[in-house]
Amino acid sequence: TDHPEESVHNVLSAETRVLDSFFKLCYWSSKGSEKRTATDALVFRLRAPLAVVTAVQIRPFEAHFQRGSPIYAPQTVRFGFGTEEECASEDAGGWNWASDRFPMDQTNELQTFHLPRGALAVGGYLRVELAGRTQRQEIDDLYYVCLSHVKVVGVGVDGVPKGTLVDPLGEAL
Repeated sequence: TDHPEESVHNVLSAETRVLDSFFKLCYWSSKGSEKRTATDALVFRLRAPLAVVTAVQIRPFEAHFQRGSPIYAPQTVRFGFGTEEECASEDAGGWNWASDRFPMDQTNELQTFHLPRGALAVGGYLRVELAGRTQRQEIDDLYYVCLSHVKVVGVGVDGVPKGTLVDPLGEAL
């Protein structure tokens, strides 16, 4: 982002507005781009270095303070797990695990992206890749992606009772 108040930290809370001002909204924003095909990524530290993640939830940002209340959702999202260094890399081949791309609805709703059979997140970090842009901002005629909330659904392996993890053949691990 090019504005500190639009920090990635804002998406960790489900709240979309700060109580002291209607116009001070909580969201993350990309930098503006002339290209609809621009890609951005957010990297989050997970609570555990090893986790089973079943889903990632994302709510795009709706700019009620702009004419027409546009929604700044990306066209698609993809998720990857790894170490901090691996997740900072744009090369998905360097991540411990990467999902397919999921289409993102252009709605102001929390959207759930289910990962196949629960993904094993090794390395303690999640990369959320946001590909493509759908909304141009009137003030500068650039494309942006903005998110209100990101939530990871899963459990740290240390917190999983023994025998509750199952491999693809149905055997308890």
